[in-house]
Amino acid sequence: MILTNILANVYSSNAMHISLPSVMNHVFSLDGTRIAYWTSGQGPPLLVVHRVAAGHRRWAPLWPNLKPHFTVYAKDRRGRGESGDTAGYELAREFEDVASVVDAVAQSTTGHLRVTTNSTLSDSSQ
Repeated sequence: MILTNILANVYSSNAMHISLPSVMNHVFSLDGTRIAYWTSGQGPPLLVVHRVAAGHRRWAPLWPNLKPHFTVYAKDRRGRGESGDTAGYELAREFEDVASVVDAVAQSTTGHLRVTTNSTLSDSSQ
């Protein structure tokens, strides 16, 4: 419910110039591609994944509203921002990239991981 309220209310504010955490982490996907992600906040883990043409900064308007309630992991998809890329796009690689970040997060946290791609939320507890 907290996440739903945040998503419903935040875009009415003027939060486009909020700075995100400056510390980048990274993991390597199954094919060896470096995948970058940023971490901030306190609470249950929430992995946010931007849509195709964006980057982790897509989440700037939400960041201040999410981090009091969640430990937020914002990743750059392959070929965007600080993440690497490989020749020949395959959708399966995108899933492997998310799984690589989830595996890294699972080593440092307990509880159910929630994953969202803008307006879609997947809760591993269901």
